Order: sequence, then C-alpha cells, then structure tokens
Amino acid sequence: ADFYQLYQVLQQLDREIDYLNVSGSSLGAFGEEQLAALEGDFGNRQVEMAVLIHDILQDLVTELDDWWFNAQEVRIEVGDVRAEQLQAILREGDSAISEGTTFVIVADDWQYWPWEGEYWLDEIDSYRGTLTTRCPDDGF
Repeated sequence: ADFYQLYQVLQQLDREIDYLNVSGSSLGAFGEEQLAALEGDFGNRQVEMAVLIHDILQDLVTELDDWWFNAQEVRIEVGDVRAEQLQAILREGDSAISEGTTFVIVADDWQYWPWEGEYWLDEIDSYRGTLTTRCPDDGF
C-alpha cells in the first residue's frame, strides 16, 4: 500500500510541475516559488521511493535466499536417499528396489502402508481405511 500511495503522490506532483511549467509564468514570482517547492518535494519523494523499492527488493532477495537454501536441503536429502538406494542395490542386487512399494497416492483420505506383505489375516479388513479431517462423533 505504501508503494502505491507514494507512486500516486509522485504522479500528482509530476502533473502539477507540468502544469506550472506551462502556465506558471502567468503567476509571476508566486508561480516560480511554487514550482521550485514542487520540484524539491518531487525530488525528496523520488528518494523516498528509491529507498522503498530498495527495501522491497532486499526483502525479496532474503526470501529467495531462504528458498534457495531450502531447495539445497531437499537436493541433499534426495541425493542421500538415492545413495542409500544405490548402496542397497550393490549389497542385495536389483531385488532390493523391486521389493519395495511403489504405490503412491497423495490425498487426505489415504495413508501410506510401508510394510507391503506384512499383515495378519485379522488386519486385512483395515489395511486401507478412510481418513477424515475431523474426529467421528462417537462421544469421545
């Protein structure tokens, strides 16, 4: 909001300076004084705008640096996982990767089951269950 307001003030001052440049001679000394005052105010507001733009850009640079750092962390984690997979392949052969679960669902009503093949008969009915975002109304 500050940027837009300051931009509007600069636009208005620019219009007033243009008007006084065209018709300020009819006002004599008063017109010249007003023109000088407006030009001084315009210069001050330009400096204020430059500082504001600098601050905005610095905030963006800081945010981009944070995102870059987070991206580097993700790259390192992905690299670590890939290295673990490659080490598992070297130790156990290709079967280490092919035995893992490759079924992926991204939704709020599904839960990942990492233990493929590890279930008992009484667990089969609850192997996959619907998850809700709120507790059921069971009196709890």
